[in-house]
Amino acid sequence: MKRKVGWALKNNPFARRLIIDWVDKKNRRNFSEMLDLVNTADKVSIDNCNLRIGIVKDEDVLSLSLHSYWPKFERFAKNNNLSYSFVNLHADNWIKAAENLDVVLWRPLSNPSSLYEERTKIAYLEKFLKISCYPSSDELWLYEDKIRQYFHMVAHNLPVIPTFISFDERECFDKLDSFNYPLIGKAYIGSGSLCVTKINNKTEAKRHIARVFAGGLETCFPYFKQKGYVYFQKYIDDATFDLRIILVGEMIFGYYRMRPKHDFRASGAGLIVYNDLPLEAVLLAKTVKEKMPSTILAVDLLSSVRENKFYIIETSIAIDIDTLGELFLKDIPGYYILKDGVLEFHEGKFWLQELTFKEILKETMIQKGSLIHNIIN
Repeated sequence: MKRKVGWALKNNPFARRLIIDWVDKKNRRNFSEMLDLVNTADKVSIDNCNLRIGIVKDEDVLSLSLHSYWPKFERFAKNNNLSYSFVNLHADNWIKAAENLDVVLWRPLSNPSSLYEERTKIAYLEKFLKISCYPSSDELWLYEDKIRQYFHMVAHNLPVIPTFISFDERECFDKLDSFNYPLIGKAYIGSGSLCVTKINNKTEAKRHIARVFAGGLETCFPYFKQKGYVYFQKYIDDATFDLRIILVGEMIFGYYRMRPKHDFRASGAGLIVYNDLPLEAVLLAKTVKEKMPSTILAVDLLSSVRENKFYIIETSIAIDIDTLGELFLKDIPGYYILKDGVLEFHEGKFWLQELTFKEILKETMIQKGSLIHNIIN
């Protein structure tokens, strides 16, 4: 059934409209129930904020669920008596709609068409209208782009998984004999193990290279091909899990994603385990965040038992987990604080979006305070 619905949404405009209308009606019926669940999280507070805030509702009506961002943004605004409104930045008059705002909050989506719009408009809002945005244009430059992230982390000497990236067709073919197979082939975009393949031998690698430099390789997005580049990552065969560390403000969250048997991917499999976080992994994640433009950052790590080290897989500024109340330690919802080199666990149930909202406002108020100070002096 899911496959049939997915096909209709992608390939049949009439069926897509019918399905979206049906889901929209269902969402409206269930909206109050969803808000009740949203309100089960602890409140996040901020003092003395008079900024004018614009919230962009999530683009896809199918995302109206606990995964939606805007109900959490709105809850935070209401709980703190903030001046906010919903702003439609998808419409023709988007510049006029935003010009009187101080802050814009926009859920970052991870498909090519949405990213194009977000990167285009947020860069304009920041540069020409001087509006603080989440995500920022710097964050979006690295978001959902494995190639840019790899270049950035290598430049900062971070322990990223060894990867061969080339836009030179001849070089790719010349390297075929030097690769250690199997390899993990990736498109630069794609989350949850989408657009990821295992390349077992030289023949498969040669075929992969030929396709990406000819007509292009199909991806998880039906309108978008991997074209003109190769991304080959070392296969860490002794890794049994990914570890995701989430950092926002001083708060630290995390969980393990176990790799299913007979599969090389952990992300997207849904095998989540909550347990103590290794201090070594947390310290590495904090170092990564210091080098990345980010208000909130999820750092995905992979542990090689043989090499006794953590590798960085990639990072993300958008985390689709229902609620941070699901991030438990020994069945207790909570978070960590790193203090004097020790991880302290604190109980609490929070929404990532509200914690991010608070950090954005704090940073914006600091920036505006510095600007006023400079003007006066």
